Amino acid sequence: TCGVTVAGIPAALSTPSVQTSGVEEITVSVEPLTSTAAEGWTPIVKYVCWVQGDKSKLVESELASMVFKDLVAGTRYAFQCSAENMIGSSPPSPVSESALALQLPKPPIITCLKPSEGQIEVHVHDPTPSGDTS
Repeated sequence: TCGVTVAGIPAALSTPSVQTSGVEEITVSVEPLTSTAAEGWTPIVKYVCWVQGDKSKLVESELASMVFKDLVAGTRYAFQCSAENMIGSSPPSPVSESALALQLPKPPIITCLKPSEGQIEVHVHDPTPSGDTS
């Protein structure tokens, strides 16, 4: 008698975690899958994550954590991921919570300069609209 193990695609990943990691950057991480032949699938060769609803914005990595760069500042993003082995891709993960791509704050606007006795009085205006946290 001989035993045959049939290899298949990886199982779906758990929900990705997301974290704002810099200006216009978000880090996406998934729990790495460990595979054995006894479980019926071959080792993971890469992880692929994409912006939910837009697979043209994707990042591939051998690691289970990756950084999305050059995102639109002030925009919220959610992500999905899959794992790939030699056979194929896992089903997509559940959609992550959304994360905000940060932007640099706008510089203050100088509205008035008043010189007086060895000093200069400076009046500034915050250009961020009231209540705008982006």
